[in-house]
Amino acid sequence: MKKIISMLLASAITASSMVSVMAADRFSDVTDEHWAKEYVEDMAARGIISGFEDGTYKPEQDVSRRDAFALFARLIGSTNESNKDVLEIAKEKYKDILKDYELTYAEGDIAFLLYRGVIDEEDLDKYFKDTKKTEAMPRYEAAILITKAMLAEDAATNEVLIDLAYDDVAEIPSEAKQYVYYVSQKGIMQGDDTTNKFMPNGKVQRGQIAVMLSKTANSANYYFEVAKLEKVDADSDNIKIADYEDEIGYSKETVIFKDGKIVEDAELLPGQKVVLTYAEDDGGVKVVYIDILATEITEVINVIYKGYASKEGKLQISVEDPLTLESLQFECSPNAIITIGGEVLNIAKVKAGEYLELALAGDVVIEMTSLAKTETIKDATLAAIDPKGSITISHNDEKYNGIKVTLAPKSRIEKDSKIAEFSDLYRGDKLTLKFEYGVLSVLTAQ
Repeated sequence: MKKIISMLLASAITASSMVSVMAADRFSDVTDEHWAKEYVEDMAARGIISGFEDGTYKPEQDVSRRDAFALFARLIGSTNESNKDVLEIAKEKYKDILKDYELTYAEGDIAFLLYRGVIDEEDLDKYFKDTKKTEAMPRYEAAILITKAMLAEDAATNEVLIDLAYDDVAEIPSEAKQYVYYVSQKGIMQGDDTTNKFMPNGKVQRGQIAVMLSKTANSANYYFEVAKLEKVDADSDNIKIADYEDEIGYSKETVIFKDGKIVEDAELLPGQKVVLTYAEDDGGVKVVYIDILATEITEVINVIYKGYASKEGKLQISVEDPLTLESLQFECSPNAIITIGGEVLNIAKVKAGEYLELALAGDVVIEMTSLAKTETIKDATLAAIDPKGSITISHNDEKYNGIKVTLAPKSRIEKDSKIAEFSDLYRGDKLTLKFEYGVLSVLTAQ
């Protein structure tokens, strides 16, 4: 965890350095005298906001709902390079739903917010139907959006004793008051100093949203990292990733995504490529999202299935190595893909004696596929002999051509209709090979 904190501090220093370097009037209409200059420069340096082709920012221009949602999506990572695969998953998942809203350049950002649960499908008509998406966002809606982007909706809505001291509190919609209270307490949004009014229906302007974005980022900063899982300890909610000495803790509040769906931590496996999203706030650094991008299969083995059992809450299977007859046990993912005879089954339907191909991620089985228990290869030619007990065959069928076959102690060799020894085999012999559970049982040579 120390390395993570160092990484976060380095990122924060880099961001603040960029603001200092770029503080020489990035936009012609945001000079040193402008009240929002610090925040505009901060967000521009972080790549969240941009100006117009004429070099202006237009801080007094209204911000549409579509733009406001897109900007906060970027703040929580929609355009971050680490999240490029996550963004594609989100876009694919919601493309059919979003196509009717004509969100154009913001469609990916809105898909990302849907994917992260910041908004839900019921919000789409409310904010983006027809002309609503191009209408200026009212300030009370900005308070709701900010709270959700900070993953603080539960904290805000569970607050019962709220005291909004604004003179226009009666104008704040009842469903927005807890959100307004939350962002006011965080110092992200404030009322007018001279009138003590929050102006909930006032239109959010570009200068104002730069302030909101910057203060949100400073209150709940997000960092992203693509990593490879080396170890998963779901019992203690810890993961170990490549190149990190310490384990990283997550919590029951950490949301784990796989294939566009929220899943349990049982889906976390060694060898997976993941995107970790960290949030830094007053409580420290925490992992808020884990996106599983792909599972690396580290080993594939063929075994004879014996049975399964539950041990300490984990599914374990017992198998036998068909060559050495050694008994083996493996942990099996509860979501392992099990295919027997072309049919997807659960573990309870797998019969003892099945010949299986196991795909493992680390020491955990993630796929089980049945294989033919017996197989015969005819019309092969002995191409090479290894004195240690294996042969290489040639064959007109590319499936078999060039394969290496190891003879087991129980393999029987027949040549010219007689029992033979390994030393009786010669290059160029015509062969028929019979296998049981992947092990050569009978080799017939001529």
